[in-house]
Amino acid sequence: MTTALFQVNIHQYNVGHLTLHQAVDSLHRFILAKNGWEYRPLKIGSWQYDNFAHFIFSINEWCLQNVAEKKPTPKRLSKIVHASWVQNYTYWRDQKPYLTDKRYSLPKKDPFNPERDARVLKVYKDLSEEEQAKHSLFVGWYYQHLSDHIRIHKIVL
Repeated sequence: MTTALFQVNIHQYNVGHLTLHQAVDSLHRFILAKNGWEYRPLKIGSWQYDNFAHFIFSINEWCLQNVAEKKPTPKRLSKIVHASWVQNYTYWRDQKPYLTDKRYSLPKKDPFNPERDARVLKVYKDLSEEEQAKHSLFVGWYYQHLSDHIRIHKIVL
């Protein structure tokens, strides 16, 4: 199975010692625990699964490609999370992979709405504190759960 946008194989792409699929499940569990929510696995190919996979893939690729030139600060990585959310949101909204490929699915509540459409047009610094905190949560997971991977690539907080 691959992600909708970049067609990344979730079982073959590695993020540190985890496959992308394992990383998505780990991130999902992390967010649920932070919010006190009960665990239910994400469906592979679902909108939320694909978003998480895209966040992880984007941060990981940026770190692998830029670590020598730019320090991956939490703020910089949060900007990458926002940019990847924008990419994935607009791809799913405009290309509608769930209509052409039955492997992909939307949640019961339509994720496309005017509020999110407006957020697509914003740069990270113009997001609300609440939205910035959501992006920081993903970055926190990356640092916490992939510390060995981070050290290998000389990423220093």
